[in-house]
Amino acid sequence: MHIGQVALRSGVPAPTIRFYETKKLISAPSRSRAGYRQYSDRVLDELGFIRRAQQLDLTLDEIREILALGRAGKRPCERVSAICDAHLAAIDRRLAELQSFRDNLQAARRLAQAGCGFTPDGFCRAIFASRER
Repeated sequence: MHIGQVALRSGVPAPTIRFYETKKLISAPSRSRAGYRQYSDRVLDELGFIRRAQQLDLTLDEIREILALGRAGKRPCERVSAICDAHLAAIDRRLAELQSFRDNLQAARRLAQAGCGFTPDGFCRAIFASRER
């Protein structure tokens, strides 16, 4: 398959396919006598894997590492589990930060709705109260 066919069938633009090739995320294609890339059907599976991994918010480096393990005949499951653990921990931290932000915003809104007033300099007291939390 030529790169245009791969792009059409995979939904991945040709420049992205070439980028993935340079980053060793997909198998290097063979070349025709004229120098055109000739991809096997395997590239469609590789591109599908990359897309699904990106939907899980894995970085290209993490994806490359997982692919390298599998290509070397090693089970990548333990590494995938560790990567997922790290991402889940980051999500949990972000959720806690967002919950704290939401709580502060709700507190500021309650104070503002209650007519909290303003400082001698004209600043809304609800804003000052929210940053103290």
